[in-house]
Amino acid sequence: MPVDRRGRILKGRAVKRFIARPALAAALLSPLLFTGCAAPLKDPWGLAALRGEASAAAAPRLVQADLDVRVEAPGTPPVGARFYAEPGRRYRLDVAGFLTPVAATWFWRDGGWLLVRHDTREVVTGTGTSLVLQGAAPLVIPDVHAILGFLWGAPLPGFSGRADSVAADGSGIVWWRSGGVSWTGRFDARTGLCREVSSEAVTMQYFRHGVRGGRVIPGEIRVFMAGEKVLTLEVRDLISDPVWKKDPLVLTIPAGYDTAPGRP
Repeated sequence: MPVDRRGRILKGRAVKRFIARPALAAALLSPLLFTGCAAPLKDPWGLAALRGEASAAAAPRLVQADLDVRVEAPGTPPVGARFYAEPGRRYRLDVAGFLTPVAATWFWRDGGWLLVRHDTREVVTGTGTSLVLQGAAPLVIPDVHAILGFLWGAPLPGFSGRADSVAADGSGIVWWRSGGVSWTGRFDARTGLCREVSSEAVTMQYFRHGVRGGRVIPGEIRVFMAGEKVLTLEVRDLISDPVWKKDPLVLTIPAGYDTAPGRP
């Protein structure tokens, strides 16, 4: 039923005038005709993975992302963070503080990490790929490769492009192993968008997909451990192959900071 610009239903002579003026009719009806008609976003790579035809996703050489980090603890507000990466080789996460631009910096390279605490003027060293930043609400990233790979178009940890098996019923499920760990990926079978990835230890759920740098990237990830949500990351900005005046992946420790081994 035709309506005017204020949404009021037209009746009688108003309907006749509406029909007699095609330009006006088109202007008023076009939003109604096209509402809900936009094509759904599709991920060609995800659709290829479901057919068993995907190749390994090519990552950009460098990545920079601004994130809202929400630790799932009652009364804990989100904090801002900036993430720098040379995927698979070097990572840096700067966590913003309330009184300082950067409260802590976590840096990983070659299987070892540094945690620089600017609030305590302390440097902690360790090995592995997990980040645990202690505080009133500890920040936990179980595996930096697995959790943050979605930022460069790798939502399936360790996936080479060939699944060990794909569900034959079209339900959008793939299975694979990487580094001795069994993984399950769940996709929207119609669009190829990855919705969830899980292992025995961790589950990631992906939301708000969009195209960034020619790749379909989730805008939000929720991380679960032992069935409990521990972390939510929201992407505020994402740059592939940024140009830096100074390489942030070369970390300089301020003079006078104490260094100690062990977990943060």
